[in-house]
Amino acid sequence: MQLTSTGGKIKTSGLSHIAIRVNDLDRSIKFYTELFNIGLTRKGEDMAFLNTPGTPDSFAFFRSDQKISHACDLHHFGFFVSEEDFKKALDYIDKNSINILEGPGAWSDGTKYVYIEDPDGYRVQISTG
Repeated sequence: MQLTSTGGKIKTSGLSHIAIRVNDLDRSIKFYTELFNIGLTRKGEDMAFLNTPGTPDSFAFFRSDQKISHACDLHHFGFFVSEEDFKKALDYIDKNSINILEGPGAWSDGTKYVYIEDPDGYRVQISTG
């Protein structure tokens, strides 16, 4: 595909949603709603939507009976948290034996980060910002 300039840029009001396949809807809902301040907004037999309070962003899960394969398709997705919540997240990760893939650490600008693995093996970044 060759892209051409249209002479302007389309203004967005933010990211609408991210959708991932998961093997167990309830397990994924529990993982994300207990770790982050996001809530379940809609759930069906094979799908669920969560969002951050006060924002239109959405995180969607679609149930799949197949093995989740994302190693070559999705590097990671991330969540910004406050300094205080970063410490809480590290405590939660430790207490729940969540697999840490990288970090915790800090980039040269002082932003703290940690990469963890969710129940389906997705790489999730938590960083201050």
